Amino acid sequence: MPISLDLKAAVAYYSNETTSKGEISWGPLTGTADLSGLKFKGLGYLIGGGLNLNITRSLNLSFNGTYRIAKLPLTEVKNIEGAYEAYEGEEKVVVDLSGLRIGAGLSLEF
Repeated sequence: MPISLDLKAAVAYYSNETTSKGEISWGPLTGTADLSGLKFKGLGYLIGGGLNLNITRSLNLSFNGTYRIAKLPLTEVKNIEGAYEAYEGEEKVVVDLSGLRIGAGLSLEF
């Protein structure tokens, strides 16, 4: 049973913007508010690998996993006029996109 192993590493640039909208209700009055206005930008790092097993000539089984390290700082906020400006707050605000992704696959070639 032939086995192959692959390893990978990458650097990625992330640019995320909040886009949620919320509903506000006060007694009989309701409305929606645009709650967007935060931009998080920065670099992330990915490391991972995979294992491929050739069960038969036409049947393959694979397992893979990747870990992402991405902690993005808040870089811009929307002002009252709706334009973005650089975030200059004293508190450091970070969104953490880090995590593990695992997968498995089965392929049949014919």
